[in-house]
Amino acid sequence: MRASSDSSLISIPPCHHYRRTEPVCALEVELSAYLIVIDTEVSGPDVLSDFAERMTAATLEYGGKYLVRGGDIDVLGGDVSPQRVTVVEFGDADQARALLKSDVFAELSKVRNTAARGNTMIVEGV
Repeated sequence: MRASSDSSLISIPPCHHYRRTEPVCALEVELSAYLIVIDTEVSGPDVLSDFAERMTAATLEYGGKYLVRGGDIDVLGGDVSPQRVTVVEFGDADQARALLKSDVFAELSKVRNTAARGNTMIVEGV
């Protein structure tokens, strides 16, 4: 993989075909950023539910799109025991960081921190 002149685009290596006479292909894809929240301890599910409702509006306002929110978790390896996982897609990491630095997030995270413990990260990728 190599970076394109536009830092939000990467070039995927050429496609490989069974016959060498076929043309190769290359793709340019735009990088997105993903806000990933892994709750390892949920002590107040009702409070967390209220937080999630209020957080939805703020997330959408900052351009986020929920890809994963709750649901069954099947841990296939490692020493992690998540109780809840949330994945939100943003156009870029700056959008995700803007949400995390916002006044509304600061207020809502105080509420969230009374109901859950976990990890939050931003991952850039395709």
